[in-house]
Amino acid sequence: MTDGSIGLEDAASAALATVSYEELRRVARRLMLAEREGHTLRATALVHEAFIKLAQDDARRYASPLHYVRTAVRAMRHTLIDYARRTASARRDYSLRVTLDDAHGVQRPPPTSLLEICEVLQQLDAAHPKLAAVFELRALGGLKVRECAEVLGISERTVNTRWEAGRAWIADRLCASDR
Repeated sequence: MTDGSIGLEDAASAALATVSYEELRRVARRLMLAEREGHTLRATALVHEAFIKLAQDDARRYASPLHYVRTAVRAMRHTLIDYARRTASARRDYSLRVTLDDAHGVQRPPPTSLLEICEVLQQLDAAHPKLAAVFELRALGGLKVRECAEVLGISERTVNTRWEAGRAWIADRLCASDR
């Protein structure tokens, strides 16, 4: 790292970072829309936090730019979780607005905190990791069906099926915890 770069080792990894920066900003803005008003962490800072975490990885391990974005979505989500945990003792009003209401036959859950949705997502990941991967990319990362299919190496129809099932599973757990 003698050229003053941010830790990316070769031209290919620098190109990967350049290609994905705008996509990461879009994802970060989407994640920040789900946060409460007046949140002190900004989308640009969230992207930079993800870059810091991802710069420590070997860029050659990413199969594609979308795989890189998937990893960045997870890094940004963990950054928001850590932020929420650090400030949870001072404030208890961290709400994440995730749209689950168009899942067929599913009761719409009440607004939930970021920590609650992440706990339920971890439960989904433990029980059904394929559903959790789609839910994370669609609901938290804001990726379209086509993009999810590309990242995960599955068909768009499979993405839709897993999306419906994942939303229903999450909504069921959130509604159950509200009772």
